Amino acid sequence: MKALQRLDDWLAALEGWSLVALVSLMVVLAFSQVVLRNLFRLGLPWADIVLRQMVMWASFLGASLATRQGRHIAIDVVSRFLPSGARQWLATAIHAAACLISVLLASAAWTFVAAERLGQGLLLKGLPTWWAQLIIPIGFGLMAFRFGLRAILFATGRLEPRVLEESPG
Repeated sequence: MKALQRLDDWLAALEGWSLVALVSLMVVLAFSQVVLRNLFRLGLPWADIVLRQMVMWASFLGASLATRQGRHIAIDVVSRFLPSGARQWLATAIHAAACLISVLLASAAWTFVAAERLGQGLLLKGLPTWWAQLIIPIGFGLMAFRFGLRAILFATGRLEPRVLEESPG
């Protein structure tokens, strides 16, 4: 279990630094596009395509980190009325199901990327489209790992399900 948690910590650090670098590059590239277009009436023809791909990468990396922190969208109406043991069981079941769904999505995404690879489409000159799309199966794989780890932590009692408080007013 400690090895899985160390792997999780290492992945989180890598994802965090990757997100910082990615978002920083996105800001610089988008700002450069605005300046070039408004002041010089020209731009980088590839920038919009690259920015779209960077947004996809940032979204999947952010989703993986949100999964790690238990910050995904949750409907907890039922869990509010359950005793602690039942909440623990429900959290385990929900995270196990989310893990399975993420595995299925990762598999489907891998099939999609493989088809794109066969299609030999190019994102930019010399850069195959499927390289940029690799984040889809990777992202779902990371989320599957995180949901699975959280399911194990809930099942063993090492993680307590949190019940969201009602928002004021």
